[in-house]
Amino acid sequence: MKRFPHLAFSKRNARVSLALLAILIAAGGSCGREDAVELLDRSARAALGLRKFVDAEVAAEKAVLLDPTYEDIRLQIRGAASFGRSVVSEAAAEMPGASLALFDVARRQTETARDAWRLALRLAPQSEEVRRNLERAVRRIDVLKEKKRLAEEARRAAPKRPKPVPSDGNKSAGTPQAKGTSEVSVEVATGDLPPEGARRVLERAMEKQREKRVARELRRESPSQGVERDW
Repeated sequence: MKRFPHLAFSKRNARVSLALLAILIAAGGSCGREDAVELLDRSARAALGLRKFVDAEVAAEKAVLLDPTYEDIRLQIRGAASFGRSVVSEAAAEMPGASLALFDVARRQTETARDAWRLALRLAPQSEEVRRNLERAVRRIDVLKEKKRLAEEARRAAPKRPKPVPSDGNKSAGTPQAKGTSEVSVEVATGDLPPEGARRVLERAMEKQREKRVARELRRESPSQGVERDW
């Protein structure tokens, strides 16, 4: 993208360029069309460096409205913006626990960049820069497909996490407890009963357990009073 080589690229001049353009237009249209295109071009390039891809594309769209011969530069900026988005998506896909579908997002964004650079090359067949970018996009599509394949294999091969073992304080009523504890669990099969019947069975089981605890405490206090009832 060297339509205006005298305008040096800088990340610091994106807002300045747009502000200058607005001032010149507000000053009564004294800004010439070529000057406006130059300012928009500078803003688009600076926005790319700041990863403000939408701003870059908007500035390029405005420039081509003022100068239709800017179309090849607009396509190059669109390609660069799409390529930049794909880099961001790829980085997100490589984060731990990220969705592998982000690799597909990155691939589609790279395909958009490829298509834009391909059109730009038709308009500017002498541009080696566009040709190199097009080749880079084609290679990147294959790289992203391979990265997704390897990531899928790695996830399938990763050992599954063991299920957490509940602590003593979180044991359910149907979990057998260690020998020697004061509580006795009651395991009741209620799967074939209707909800109301299952509730009554569980209530009766809990009531029996309470009665046995009371009887055990009474036996400890008065051991001579006999043995525990046979429930």
